[in-house]
Amino acid sequence: MTISDELLNDIENAIKSVEISYSDDSWRASLPSDPGWYFIETNAPPDEFLAVGPPKGERHYNLPEKAKASLCLKRFGVCMLPSQSPFYFVYSGEAMNIKARAREHLSGHPKTGCLALENYPSLHQYKWRFYYAVCSFGTLTS
Repeated sequence: MTISDELLNDIENAIKSVEISYSDDSWRASLPSDPGWYFIETNAPPDEFLAVGPPKGERHYNLPEKAKASLCLKRFGVCMLPSQSPFYFVYSGEAMNIKARAREHLSGHPKTGCLALENYPSLHQYKWRFYYAVCSFGTLTS
């Protein structure tokens, strides 16, 4: 097994998830304030993102524009969407503080690049999950 195989195995075994709630912030309490990787998943139909309107913050991601780009990729058969499950990843990233980054993607400061999902009530009716894996620097350097 190569070092990259070991690292991928460690990440796969370390991934945890929590369901995002728009009515209660307690879901974030279980998240660590450590560095790591994260993924945001939903079962919102991709077309729903087209109608949410422009971003509220100057650096918030433009969800309709990103959805248009994804739908273009889908037409060419190169968009990654699940074939069996209604859930799919809409965002992935890395952060020095997983808990803080989760907060940003939910509420978002206007000058922070993020999803700012609280600004889009029409998307709240769908399920959202936050997956994460803490980065163990000891694992990366050994």
